[in-house]
Amino acid sequence: MNAKTILSTLACLVLGSAIATTGCGQKKASGNAKDGQTARDVVDRKTRVSELSGQIENLKKQNELLKSQRDAAQAKAQMVRVKVLNNPEDIIKELPGLYGSNDSAFQRRRIHLTESLVDSGEGSLDAIEEFLNQGQDTEPDIAADARKRQLDRYGITDEQYVQLEANIKETLEVMKPTLDADKERRDAERTKRREADEKRRDEFRGKMREFSATLEGLSEEERRQKMGEWFRQQRDAGAPEREAREAQERRDRENREPTATDKLREAVEANVKVIVGADQFEAMQNDRSLGRMIGEIGGDEYRQAIGGGRGGWGDWGRGRGGDQGRGRGGR
Repeated sequence: MNAKTILSTLACLVLGSAIATTGCGQKKASGNAKDGQTARDVVDRKTRVSELSGQIENLKKQNELLKSQRDAAQAKAQMVRVKVLNNPEDIIKELPGLYGSNDSAFQRRRIHLTESLVDSGEGSLDAIEEFLNQGQDTEPDIAADARKRQLDRYGITDEQYVQLEANIKETLEVMKPTLDADKERRDAERTKRREADEKRRDEFRGKMREFSATLEGLSEEERRQKMGEWFRQQRDAGAPEREAREAQERRDRENREPTATDKLREAVEANVKVIVGADQFEAMQNDRSLGRMIGEIGGDEYRQAIGGGRGGWGDWGRGRGGDQGRGRGGR
């Protein structure tokens, strides 16, 4: 029984106890104040809920400890040898196999064996030269470590990871023409908004220059007073137009059909639900880890396609009046 199974079992027992404590044996309200809950009942229930919350936190800590112990045991099992490595040749043969991970247990073992080579002095030079001549790659597999942490973080198997990665890539390839066309539309709308904003700014700057010319010869205090009054007048005069523009932008967003980006996200999430199962999918939605998992597995190409990467489509939805939110099909 692994750590996750143990935690799940214990958590179910705790939650079952909570339900039994807080949900059973209570009479329905009859409208009589005497039939209501007493202050002691409320305090007892709150105390019980607090105790259960503490037990759940303890279970989480125990789960982390179990996972740590599991990883240490796996590392130890991989490094067990039938004899002590005393000579440089055996050490050289051992070292490459320790670069499959960069976890602390593997790091300590590599350091220990490397120091053993140093202790051997000149006697290790021949073995080291022979190894270097083989041209083997002995860099730690950082990607493998990161992937292992992802599997633990999201509670998925390596097989599910491979399925999710392939599915996201395939979905992106199928929808690429639609996504590209949608990007062009957004870019055109963004350019149009930018030009309109720049035009309004130019008009405002022109009015301000004309008004500033009327302040020549006035004292500094008078200039500040009149300038403040002028800015307030301009703000009030422009309020109806500004409010109308913002209202129109809200209507445009509310009436916009689902975009290609919305459809991409929905298609990917539907496939994820099939791969990980409905229960886990819902749980990941509730704890907000679903989007993070998909973004990590999908990589830069997926994150840029939905507006979560740098450059490219990364500023999607940020402009006023653009594809803000998720459209009608958003959640």
